Amino acid sequence: MTYRKAISRIRTVTGSVLYGCVFCLSTVILATALCFCFFLPFRQRYAFAKFWGWVNATALKLFCGMSYRIEGVDNIPADPVVILAKHQSTYETMVLTYELMPMAWVAKKELLWVPFFGWAFRLAGPIMIDRKAKTRAVDQIVEQGTRHLKLGRSVLIFPEGTRKSPGSQPGYRLGGAFLAVKSGFNVLPVAHNAGEFWPRKSFLKWPGTVTFSIGPVIETASKDPKLVTEQAQSWIENKMSEISDPGRRHPAG
Repeated sequence: MTYRKAISRIRTVTGSVLYGCVFCLSTVILATALCFCFFLPFRQRYAFAKFWGWVNATALKLFCGMSYRIEGVDNIPADPVVILAKHQSTYETMVLTYELMPMAWVAKKELLWVPFFGWAFRLAGPIMIDRKAKTRAVDQIVEQGTRHLKLGRSVLIFPEGTRKSPGSQPGYRLGGAFLAVKSGFNVLPVAHNAGEFWPRKSFLKWPGTVTFSIGPVIETASKDPKLVTEQAQSWIENKMSEISDPGRRHPAG
């Protein structure tokens, strides 16, 4: 390892450690505060989540040199939508929560058992599913998601189900499209390359600018969920080929 690479590695490790402290403190403090404010209306409770996203995104920029830019802001609609987003790291959950409209996340129920984060997450009105019960999970998404959408809240779904490393073969599921078609709401596709800077299952965060690209709304009226999924996947994966750089990928560490 050259001297320059060694210094860069030390900076990355140090910045990641400092950010880890901010992440833990911000999660504990804001989660505790939210638990004491459980009686507030949804939008006021959701403000805690937006602030958490802003704090962490700011800390990542300060300590790790990791920032982001957004393309396609004009594509964000005024009405609630089903957001189908690429899932590569934890970073997108922070940025999308902060930058987009109030939303309900679709997530695995095990997250509710995570100390502090899970307790506060429950108060943010998520859609919790049991991924092992595949048919029932889709029913839960449609039932709860429709209720959120009719209340004016968008729904965020990672159609691949779990985080995938950059370059991995995509595997999109139909749950999000089923929700959109059954509820009568449209789909908003989102692509990003966050995994190139914050790899899945990695403690290290690398400097650089993450690109978030928001696509045009996909109409769902009178469409089959499979077609909607194919359209979303096509747009997201084509955009991924534009914004991704194989030479920028870092190993987990």
